[in-house]
Amino acid sequence: MKPIKGFEDYLITKEGVVYSRKNNKIKKISITTSHHNYQRVRLFKDGKVHNFQLHRLVALTFIPNPENKPEVDHIDKNPKNNSVKNLRWVTRKENCSNVSKPTSKKSGLYRNGKLLLEAKSERELVRIATKRFNLNGESLRVCKKIGEYEIKRII
Repeated sequence: MKPIKGFEDYLITKEGVVYSRKNNKIKKISITTSHHNYQRVRLFKDGKVHNFQLHRLVALTFIPNPENKPEVDHIDKNPKNNSVKNLRWVTRKENCSNVSKPTSKKSGLYRNGKLLLEAKSERELVRIATKRFNLNGESLRVCKKIGEYEIKRII
């Protein structure tokens, strides 16, 4: 654990757990859907509230940034994985290149290479697959693969 620069009443771990020295408690993390499901934490200083994206706090505390790159990227594209091992400083262009490319309109769910399900859009496919095959929709949407199941474009 290291103190958060400018907010020394708080400590943060390499996994993104924030601890308040004042209250001797772990801080609650909130998720904002308007910001791509990034986890946020609220810190207090001099009677004022300060909201931070958790991944930025981890990066600012643990990852050197000698090139002064402005953004922090989740390498595995999972905004809930704020481990220092999953974060890196990037330029805007580098960050955009790590975003999933849009697929064609028709998507298919495959298991061991065999087409199980197809849908008009990836969003619809994930919704159906989540219910029908009891898969984690968020992981499937982000990673495009869970175990033997994989999403692919149908050309």
